[in-house]
Amino acid sequence: MQDLLTIYLDRLHQGESETFQGPLDPSFLECKETELCFDAPVEIEGKAYIANDHLVISAHAKTTAKMPCIICNEMIFVPIEVTHFYHTKALEDCSSSTYHFAPALRDQILLELPRYVECEGGCKERDSVKRFIKNSSSEKEDTHFPFSGLEQLENLGD
Repeated sequence: MQDLLTIYLDRLHQGESETFQGPLDPSFLECKETELCFDAPVEIEGKAYIANDHLVISAHAKTTAKMPCIICNEMIFVPIEVTHFYHTKALEDCSSSTYHFAPALRDQILLELPRYVECEGGCKERDSVKRFIKNSSSEKEDTHFPFSGLEQLENLGD
């Protein structure tokens, strides 16, 4: 199953491309966090080809992550989709006739994760925590700007 992440460079001569498609075990994501897990397979499809002296991999991947709701901490499913994954590698930097692009795909999937999530349709616990959330529009802050008078000092020298 993980063989989809390995490109055989010797198959890509004379303008040929290699296509790949299928499910991947999410273990290649190496995610061992308590507040983030990937249980669903990663569906991937794409192609690899050589352009001049670089290996080019373009793909589309999607999966589902489990993350806690920012309000109630219940684990919820979050769809993750990488629509335009492009990765290049100089052929001179490839030490063998194969190239494994799992680390690059892993990084791109993790970059697509949202910073926080909330239960679909708004968390039902939101009203119970509303009193703990600061409403910046109704409260005036006493803000100090330490460099606000610099323009006046510059004009004194004239």
